[in-house]
Amino acid sequence: MAALLASSRSFRKPITQITIEQKMALLFALIGSGSSLLTWWMFFDGEERVLVGLCALNAVVVVAGLYVLRRCVMRQMGLIRDGARAVHAGDLLHCIPIVSRDELAFVAEMFNEMSVTIAHLRLERDQAAAAVRESQFSYRILFENNPQAMWIYDVETLQFLAANNAAISLYGYSREEFLSMTIAQLHHSDEDSLRQMVAKRTAHGIFFGTARHTKKDGTEIDVDLASHNLTLGSRPARLVAAHDISEKKLLERQLLHAQKLEAVGQLAGGIAHDFNNLLMIVSGYSDLLLREVRGEDREKIQGIKNATIRGAVLTRQLLAFGRKQVLQPKVVDLNHIIRTGRDIWSRILGEDIVVETILDEELWPVRIDPVQFEQVLMNLYVNARDAMPGGGQLTVRTANVSTDASASTGPAGRPLVEVSVSDAGCGIDEATLPKIFEPFFTTKPAGKGTGLGLSTVHGIVAQSGGRASVKSKPGEGTTFGLYFPALPGAMPEIEVTPLDGITTASGSETILVVEDDHTVRSLCREALAKGGYSVLEASDGPEALRIAAQYQGQIDLLLTDVVIPGMDGWDLSDCIRHLRPGIKVLFMSGYAADVLAEHGVAEDIAVMRKPFPMNELSGRVREMLDVASNVA
Repeated sequence: MAALLASSRSFRKPITQITIEQKMALLFALIGSGSSLLTWWMFFDGEERVLVGLCALNAVVVVAGLYVLRRCVMRQMGLIRDGARAVHAGDLLHCIPIVSRDELAFVAEMFNEMSVTIAHLRLERDQAAAAVRESQFSYRILFENNPQAMWIYDVETLQFLAANNAAISLYGYSREEFLSMTIAQLHHSDEDSLRQMVAKRTAHGIFFGTARHTKKDGTEIDVDLASHNLTLGSRPARLVAAHDISEKKLLERQLLHAQKLEAVGQLAGGIAHDFNNLLMIVSGYSDLLLREVRGEDREKIQGIKNATIRGAVLTRQLLAFGRKQVLQPKVVDLNHIIRTGRDIWSRILGEDIVVETILDEELWPVRIDPVQFEQVLMNLYVNARDAMPGGGQLTVRTANVSTDASASTGPAGRPLVEVSVSDAGCGIDEATLPKIFEPFFTTKPAGKGTGLGLSTVHGIVAQSGGRASVKSKPGEGTTFGLYFPALPGAMPEIEVTPLDGITTASGSETILVVEDDHTVRSLCREALAKGGYSVLEASDGPEALRIAAQYQGQIDLLLTDVVIPGMDGWDLSDCIRHLRPGIKVLFMSGYAADVLAEHGVAEDIAVMRKPFPMNELSGRVREMLDVASNVA
């Protein structure tokens, strides 16, 4: 102010002579310096004071407006700015206070709503991302730890995109190897046909079926497949689950094979029954004629007789395969049978084949028909001889094993006796191996084999409660394994020499003959009558029971077929024993069906296998009648 006053003095004029512009400038200077109104009011006269007052009032209004603007508008702007910073920092739920009701307040409200919306969207996004991560984690756990082999492959390139641990374990490839492969390497088929197959399955969506895959080591396996489409990233792909059913397929093939063998066995058994009766008639009447005829005609009849013997051997093989023959099992030591038959088998094998026996001296006894076991060994030896035409080594082993060791069916740990016959021959290829136990199947030239040798082995072993197996590879020889239920602790029975060379024996006792075939029945009646016996005849079980009940005299022997109409021979013998306690029983059979074949024959029951010679009939009848005690 002093400067202004000095300035005014510099004008060298009285204050009244200062212009209004100068006065206004002086006024603002005074106001700016904080001087009181009285200080600057004296500079103005009446009219000037009115003008100055209006200016001062206007200035006050402007200042007040600026103050209000700062207090309201600028504060709201600051709050909006602070809110924007908070949202930028991540606090999406920050709410801007509303301190006015103007456009800025509207902006603040919209900003708050936008922040809440963004917060909700981010929350939903985070929740969705978490769900995706959890789903991916669950999928990864399910995929990687699934016991089923699983993989994902690209539909366009057929390249593996992922493979789980089960697939790695099943196929033998590492994860890196899988990811460098295409599915064609599992299928071993050309890519064109494989692409067509994939295209069909992709178009269908879901696929269920079976396939044959090849593992890393070259082993082929059968698998059940289930697959469906999916998208991995932006690439169309398929998820595949595979279940190894090789064992199931093997069991199915074994079951089908067993059913086929059973069907053929049933057919063979049925044919053998009727054929044995025909052979019985031809053989029996040949025997009767041989007793009466002399000269050249006798040789012709003997030729007929010899033909019936060969036919009997054939039907016996059929019955053995069909497990329908009558067994007469005994508790035996298989080592003893192998040793005692060595001389006979050496002649069959010839000088070029060396036989080595490795026998377990602690071998458990088994219950088996010794004659049939000899037949089994004979067939295996002949098969080995034919497999080694230039000679070689044949090894026979015996050992005590368990169910687990033999891979047999049945309770775990069941004691078994193993008999193995190994040759060093040409071996058997994989395609032929499943067929070797089939009847009439042979790899020998025409006329060199009937194809019944190994099927007979299979039938006898199975009927004896055992199992036959075979292992072979071309050029590495063949090993047949026979497994029989063992009887640890049992004592082998003393073997009785079979009845051979029976001569005609006569008598005067009464015999009841039961046979449904009229010709066979007449043949037996004639042969027995010539021996001096009294013969009663019946064609079926009920008729035999009626005769047994009504006949006034003594009936000394029941001679009956096992398979007869009305009831089987076993039931008939029980009923007649009840009516006549002292009667003896002699069975004759060409087909035992389910009566004797499944359970064998008791040691005190006599059985003659059809066809049998008439002198054997006479001798066996005499033998039974001479037994002091009754057959129980």
